[in-house]
Formats: sequence, C-alpha cells, structure tokens
Amino acid sequence: MASQSHPHTADARREKSGRPHLHHGKFVQKLRSAARRTPNVTLLEATAKDILRDEASSEVLGLTVSADGYASNFRKRCTTRKPVVRSTSVALQLIDVKLSSPNHGYIIIGNNPLVLLYQIGTHETWICHIVAPDLPAQIQSALRKAIEAADQLPNMPNFFLSAQANDTPEMILLGDAMNMRHPLTGGGDDRASNDAYLLSHLLSPSIVPDLRVVYCDPRTF
Repeated sequence: MASQSHPHTADARREKSGRPHLHHGKFVQKLRSAARRTPNVTLLEATAKDILRDEASSEVLGLTVSADGYASNFRKRCTTRKPVVRSTSVALQLIDVKLSSPNHGYIIIGNNPLVLLYQIGTHETWICHIVAPDLPAQIQSALRKAIEAADQLPNMPNFFLSAQANDTPEMILLGDAMNMRHPLTGGGDDRASNDAYLLSHLLSPSIVPDLRVVYCDPRTF
C-alpha cells in the first residue's frame, strides 16, 4: 500500500493550483449571499421548466445560462449526448481521525481502487471510494465508528460526459451541465468555477456594454 498526500492549507493553495476542500453547502450559501449583495443583480428563486423561444423562429430569447448540474433539464436542448454511469462512489465523514499530515488530501493506492481522504473541517475528514483492507489502522478505527453511526452508506453514481461544442445561439451550459468527469480529483468544482470566471470576463461591461441587446453565439467563445 502507498499513499500520496497533498497540502490544501490556504498558504499551499496560494502556491499551487490545488482546489480547496470545503463544506459545499456553506460555500454555495456564501456565493448566493455575495450575488444577493451585488447592486445590479436581482435574485429570483424558482424552478425553471422551459426556455423562452421565439414562436416563429424557435430561437432562444435573450441570453440563457444553464448551470443545473449533472441532471440538467436543459442539456438536451443543446446536445443529443447523454451522461454515462461508469462507476459508483461511496463516501463517509470520519470524525477526529488521526492523520500523519493534517490539512492534506490523501490518495491511498493499494490492491484495490484508489481511496481518497481529505479534511473538510477541524474535526471532519471525508473518505471516498472506501476499500477497508487498504486503509491504515487508525483510519479503519474511525471508519468503523462512522459505519456504525450511519443509517446507510451515502453513494453517488460517477457520470462521464465528454465536452462538445454548443451550437445553440443565446444558450450557454456551465459545469456538469456541459461535461462531467470522475470526481476523484474534484475536477467538477474546478471546472464549474472556472466556467463562471471565464463567462464573467467574456460578458464584462467592457466587452458587452448592454446585455439586453447582446447576441451570443457560443461558437465564438
């Protein structure tokens, strides 16, 4: 068995391009709060069921950005491709597990599929792709307690969807709505954040002074 660890403290993140490990719910809520405080943003919470189109031409009306995740309701409006389930991830939250290098992410390589561990809080460590025989003794003890305390093991299908050029004018797909990969390295978070960052620059006032009159062809991005 071998393990490789990667630091993910604030200082290490400034020095390297590694992603931070975080509580996603709190992170998303803070993003929403930041958006709500932006002067030129009107926040509406609702369920989008369809895309507004011109009745004559069927073209999308206005710029529509879809970032509705792996189960996107609007992906099929832009592509005929469908996500494929390649495997399933099982994960648990370990409490007060003793790691040789705190604030590091671990990839444990043994005789079975890779096991991923990363600290998400002062007391909490997330373990994904659980393979008990390949885990060090101190982690097995914490894992046993987590299994005994859990009603069921949380699991998530691992989807794969290769990226494809979007030819639908006025329609932009971001993050998992556009393409998906294995979650082992957290690439989905990185990609979604980078998509939003790039789009904010492409649609900045210096390039697009008035969004009300913009015609957006995704092929030009």
